[in-house]
Parts: sequence; C-alpha cells; structure tokens
Amino acid sequence: MFQIHSINVSKEGKKCFLELNSGEIIQLSLDLVAKFKLTKAKSLSKEEFDIILEEQRIIDAKNVALNFISYKPRTKSQTIQRLEKEKFSHKIIEKVISFLEEFGYLDDFKYAKDYVNYAIFSKKQSIKKIQNDLFSKGIAKEIIEQVLKERVTYESEFENALILAKKRMKSLSQSNKKKNVHQYIGQFLFRKGFDWETISRVLEHLKSEMDLQD
Repeated sequence: MFQIHSINVSKEGKKCFLELNSGEIIQLSLDLVAKFKLTKAKSLSKEEFDIILEEQRIIDAKNVALNFISYKPRTKSQTIQRLEKEKFSHKIIEKVISFLEEFGYLDDFKYAKDYVNYAIFSKKQSIKKIQNDLFSKGIAKEIIEQVLKERVTYESEFENALILAKKRMKSLSQSNKKKNVHQYIGQFLFRKGFDWETISRVLEHLKSEMDLQD
C-alpha cells in the first residue's frame, strides 16, 4: 500500500507534487489528482498506483510529441523516434500516436503531399531526390508512389531539370567556365537525381536554343 503524506501544487498551478509515506515524491498533473480524487492521507494499492503512473506517462508522452510537432510538420516515424529517445514504452508510444492521428496532428499522406508540392514547385527537385527524402523521413513506399503519381508528370520533371540547367549555365557563363558546358550540365543534373532520359532531353533542348542563337 502507498499512502499520500502531502500534496503541493506547483506555482503555475498545473502540476502537483505528491509525497508518499515512503518519502518518495512524484509529480502528477492536476487533472490526474482530480480524476483519482487524491487527497492527503489517502491510501493506494500497488495496482492503483501503477495505473496512475501509467496515465501520467501517457500525458508526458503526449506533451513531448505535441511540442515536437509544434515547430514544424513531422512524420509518424519521426515522432516515434522522438518518443523512443525519451524512453517511453512501446505501449505508450502506440497510444500517443493513435491520439495524434485521430485528431489530425499526424498525417503522413498530407505530409507527403505538402512536401512534394514544395519540392516540385519551389525547389525544382527531381522525383528521385523527393523519393529518397520522403523515404528517409519514414514515409511508406505506397504513400510516396501514390502522391508522386498524383502530382508529378513527365513534363514537370523535364521542366524542373531545364530550369535548373539554365540557372547553372548562367552562373557558368558569368564565371567564364565555358569548356564542356553540356557535359558539366549533364553531370550536374545527374547529381540532382534526374534520369538520363530527362537529362538528354534537356541537353538537346539547350543545344537547339544555342543553335538558334548562332
């Protein structure tokens, strides 16, 4: 049995410090104190005490997760890793992730859609680069494939590669690096993750434009 020796409310009024007859001090949320009707001199069985501590751990885990996702969008995998880092049990992590998904705080499909839109339209990234980035963030392969299929086309891949190539050519002309320009551009696009078919189309397009200028 555990007996509560004293209860002190924190200055901010959201937490309580319970001192047990053993001298141990535990920290609980004010909501739990009210829920379990904890008062000075109240006795608790080990089972009751364990249930209270489990609920407090869930509250702690939720707070860690909500704080983690408040700074910027996160994936389910990233959030799980953050909770694992804090040594929360697998059971508690499952409950917290279910809570976050139920209330829309975590949504890997939405995350992937937003990420692809930004990567394609703002960063002009290749499909391969986007795939690798999303996979490294723990997004499921099926979600990545579905989102890319919905939002990326053969032409948008070509257009992004062409924009990057022209931008790089401009910087090359300003720095007087004109030797083997097309080879350099091809290697540059390859490093960016574009496939050789797209790169070949871009190089042919650039060559045609240069021929017209001559």
